[in-house]
Amino acid sequence: MAFEALDAKILIVDADRSVVGELERILSDAAYHRIESTTEPRETLYFCGRFQPDLLLLDLGVTDPAAEQILRDLAGREADFPRPAVLGLSGGESEGTRLGVVEAGVQDLLRKPLDPVEVGLRVHRVLETRRLLSEEGSEEARAERGAMEDLRQKAERAELSVLHILARLVEYRDFKTEQHAERVGELSARIATELGLSDDEVGHVRDAAPLHDVGMIVVPDRILLKSGQLDDDERKIMMTHATNGARILSASDLPVMQLAREIAYTHHERWDGSGYPRGLAGEDIPLPGRIVAVADAFEAITHDRPFREAESAEEAIAELRRERGRQFDPRIVDAALKVVERERALHP
Repeated sequence: MAFEALDAKILIVDADRSVVGELERILSDAAYHRIESTTEPRETLYFCGRFQPDLLLLDLGVTDPAAEQILRDLAGREADFPRPAVLGLSGGESEGTRLGVVEAGVQDLLRKPLDPVEVGLRVHRVLETRRLLSEEGSEEARAERGAMEDLRQKAERAELSVLHILARLVEYRDFKTEQHAERVGELSARIATELGLSDDEVGHVRDAAPLHDVGMIVVPDRILLKSGQLDDDERKIMMTHATNGARILSASDLPVMQLAREIAYTHHERWDGSGYPRGLAGEDIPLPGRIVAVADAFEAITHDRPFREAESAEEAIAELRRERGRQFDPRIVDAALKVVERERALHP
């Protein structure tokens, strides 16, 4: 084994001293103690040659030299010292910059402002990947690879189960919404099938969609269970569930969890741009978020809620038609209506 993850050497390069200090504290709390740092990007190669870090935390917004130039210079010095894994610190730089540094050798991105949990998870993942790659050719690694794949699949299933339990906890706080998450998952999957998505994509939507409201776990009962209409302040608190859900789900790098994060973050955006939390419009809203928005609305209308009784399927259909092209993507409304009408014909 080349190194243990917690024994790894980490170099921080960021022009903002406060960010450097925060990272040093987070990493120290996570039991990483072999840390060096600099606020001068021009010193990166010097530190890499002297310290020979296993991981470089590099601010993608540095300009003297630019992050892409630093990465190219590192690639040219592999004969002098081992090239570290690179975790990019992503702030307000352009999409082109982010794509450029990924192509130049950044293994993962860490968003600012920093979240200690996300820092710990991503640092550990990048270091663990580096460790495994360094052992790739060993007989022991080859012998263990099959067992590790089995463990990975079991871990994925376990993580998915835990998060689905978390989604159910939200429902248990109010019996009127029980099984709402599962119903949204099933209807979303049928809409995805109607839209022509592949079997794998449909399966991922079915698994991820039930987590759309997981951020409700942090909404106080006095708001979540209120029988009347919410006032402005209460509505603002309720609306935070989209962002909070995305934060909860961002701790996992499983593809289905990343899809669930995207859905949680975007299923309250509106086709006309008047939704939240970012005011996205049209096809700027990711397709899974647009699908779940329609499924969530139909299921919410046709089942009891704390502030109103259930309405009929006919009323829900009429609402989807009214909001076609305003709240909802017209193509998805059309697909959902085909699904609903087919289901009603089979089960009148």
